[in-house]
Amino acid sequence: LKDKDFHFKWLIVGNGGDMEYFENKTAKLNLQDKVVFVGKVVDPMEKGKLFAISNLHLFPSTYDTDGIVRIEAAAFSLPTVFVDTSLPATTITDGDNGYITQNTPEAFSQKIEEIFADEDRYKKVQQNCKKDLYITWDEVVPLAHEKYLELCKKHQDNK
Repeated sequence: LKDKDFHFKWLIVGNGGDMEYFENKTAKLNLQDKVVFVGKVVDPMEKGKLFAISNLHLFPSTYDTDGIVRIEAAAFSLPTVFVDTSLPATTITDGDNGYITQNTPEAFSQKIEEIFADEDRYKKVQQNCKKDLYITWDEVVPLAHEKYLELCKKHQDNK
């Protein structure tokens, strides 16, 4: 994207074991003016501020499960780009309630350009991601409770 003079600022949240690798890679690619390493954010209000100021959420992981971060982003009508082979991508309809791309820098770059080339479509995806993907604890807890009771009954029936 930088080579194409695409204007962006990438906020990387977290502090995993590969942080030094990513910081070195950022310097090697001369992206220090484009990338901000925010670090670990646990305070929900601070995390919410990051989602609120963002235009797109990138989730390039191919090994993480369908974590809460997808729901957190959707709470702020923030569409996410997922890798096509990831578990979270199975909950997404590309270009409707989120975005899916292949796991290469070129594919991510092309997808991001496509996303922001169509403002009307982007606004629809913003609306749909919140409508389709966001769920509150008040909605989740009864579902989890019901599933728990089902599993207990199934276990009792198998004795």
